[in-house]
Amino acid sequence: MTSLHLRLRQFAFGAGIVAIFVSASVLFGWGANIPCLTNLSPRFITMKPLTAVCFLLSGGSLCLLVFRSSIAVARSRLAQVLALLVVFVGVATLAEFTVGVDFPFENSLFPGALGATGIPAPGRLALASAIAFVILGSALIFFDFETHRGARPAQYLALCVTDIALLHLLAYLFDFEDLYRTFHGNSMALHTAGLFFILGLGVFAARPDRGLAAGFNAPGIAGCMARRLLPSAAV
Repeated sequence: MTSLHLRLRQFAFGAGIVAIFVSASVLFGWGANIPCLTNLSPRFITMKPLTAVCFLLSGGSLCLLVFRSSIAVARSRLAQVLALLVVFVGVATLAEFTVGVDFPFENSLFPGALGATGIPAPGRLALASAIAFVILGSALIFFDFETHRGARPAQYLALCVTDIALLHLLAYLFDFEDLYRTFHGNSMALHTAGLFFILGLGVFAARPDRGLAAGFNAPGIAGCMARRLLPSAAV
């Protein structure tokens, strides 16, 4: 393992830790009634408690998957179970939007604080967040799956998550509400978009010597050009 690969894996592990820390802080903010932890600013949208739980599970799953060890099978199974729970929440939320049902579990955390917000379905994930969680959870479930041609679907799914997050981050940057307000009263929070962006990059960087990531991390001129052009292309 080269020093670059090690640093990228450390970044991926750090992305999981950041997700765990931020989501735990948001849950503490809901429990202790500290608005600056749930929405960062009165101008911004709150991160829902269920969203924070999903990030807690996603961050834990990524941390378990990054580094291989002698108990890799047990850790991988646990990580997949955590990711499966994330996918379940995302799919359940999509069902609520499409079918019109209401599942009670989304309002089971801090019901008093959620009720005080005065919005319909106060604990429901944003539609964009639900889609991103389904994609992110799927990437974590198929984290080490590789096709016979060497492609890693998890890396492509991770890039989809970063695209969704980047779109919402740019919407906040330019104060364009139509982009981050999917439906009235049901929108992706700023720190939700930030965590999706970090976790998406973390999943992509966790296996720097495999699949699409290997091309970006190659030591030759092709890899160097890819690393230099990618940030410009994203901007």
